[in-house]
Amino acid sequence: MKLPWLANAARDKPLLTAWFAFALYSALVSLPVQLLVLPFIVPGYHAGHGLLAGGDTVGYHAIASLLAEGIERTGWSAWLLAPDGQPAAGLAALFYVLLAPEPWSVIPVNATLQATGGIIVLQLLRQLGATYKIAAASAALWVCFPSSLQWVSQIQKDGYYFAGMLGVLLGWTLLLRWTRRESHPAKFILAIAILATGVVLVGAARVYGLQIIQTLAVGLAIVAVPALVFCAWHGKTLPARSAVVMAVLALTPVLVNPNQLDSRTNAELPRGDRNFTFDGRTEYAIKPNDFVRKHWVRTDFLPAAIDRTSMRMIVTRMGYVGEPYSSAGSMIDLNVRILNATEFIAYLPRALQIAFLAPFPSHWIAPGVTPGSNIMRKVAGLEMLLLYPMLLAGLPLAAWRWRRNYEFWLITAFCGSILIAYTYATPNLGSLYRLRYGFLMTFAAIGFAALCLSICEFRARRSNLTHLFIVPRI
Repeated sequence: MKLPWLANAARDKPLLTAWFAFALYSALVSLPVQLLVLPFIVPGYHAGHGLLAGGDTVGYHAIASLLAEGIERTGWSAWLLAPDGQPAAGLAALFYVLLAPEPWSVIPVNATLQATGGIIVLQLLRQLGATYKIAAASAALWVCFPSSLQWVSQIQKDGYYFAGMLGVLLGWTLLLRWTRRESHPAKFILAIAILATGVVLVGAARVYGLQIIQTLAVGLAIVAVPALVFCAWHGKTLPARSAVVMAVLALTPVLVNPNQLDSRTNAELPRGDRNFTFDGRTEYAIKPNDFVRKHWVRTDFLPAAIDRTSMRMIVTRMGYVGEPYSSAGSMIDLNVRILNATEFIAYLPRALQIAFLAPFPSHWIAPGVTPGSNIMRKVAGLEMLLLYPMLLAGLPLAAWRWRRNYEFWLITAFCGSILIAYTYATPNLGSLYRLRYGFLMTFAAIGFAALCLSICEFRARRSNLTHLFIVPRI
């Protein structure tokens, strides 16, 4: 059977060129950060082995080194995906054994993952209707923003997580597009492969990401199944394909089951005792989970699943109370107590403000409490100056331009929901800034593409008007 779309894909050299350029940039920038910038130019920020002081990467390196030594002694049976509940260390140990027991050995895979995330953003923009050049330039922003070096040049799990989550999003958009008559039948396999690979990457990096996928899959099924039935009934999509996609959407929440990895899920919950003040009374040495469950008030008009999800986010949020975050200089709204779904909903406007616009200018110039946070405050200030036009002007323009495009609204719902969830669960701007990157930068890329397309169209219209009013010489 001939597959012309595969032949076309093989001839799509610009896509491969963009991926190679993204990966090469990520690697060539990350290596000097580890081998030159931190050790010799800013040694005060260097924790050794090319790692940035004040971050989690030092601990990940220590865990990965011990695991790699165990593998060298006893063989691969000693390898663990998440030693001490840290998959970043387990994944790094693989490359410590295969290449060298130094953090630079993970840079090739970090660069590959960052480039893959960029290509997924490029493909999403192409689905919206952006030209290749504008989509590539917009995706380059996603790849090249300096704050991405926190995981591209270091030992972190963000690269796996962002590539995986965006892969799930791309898989869903491809599945929905496959229901159209003009789509090749074999593209269903491509969509399923991308979706499955994304789920594996997310599960390897952050198990709670599977819970996010599961929740979003339920929401997508609730919205998409009736829409597919309607489209198939009116002949806009092929009924058989619509039925297959509906089955996949219905089965996804069942197949993506984080409960199978309970031990790792529990490891990612906040641990340790905290002191909480509630109604003027302090409760000492109590776990965040116990405190929230004790004081959480069930909201009767909401489904139990939504109420539980809200409570779980607040459990994570309360984990930032006390040590080790009591001395952190980037906490925000930590004094806000959310102990029922009504308060949860009332906080939504503030959560949206923080999700899209924080850190605010007052945070850019405030001194950090660690060397790494000092650097990130300055970098964040410069980045937010660039992001504000894309988010405040470009994103509304994109919503108007692509208001009839279901891919746009799927991307918006997917990335927006995750941004809001992280804002509720993470009152630490340093952590939030890194966790939201893949999703906020997707919005920024869309806003940038919309601005570029509008400028190009304006210039074309002005050029046409100029030609109309030029009087030819006789």
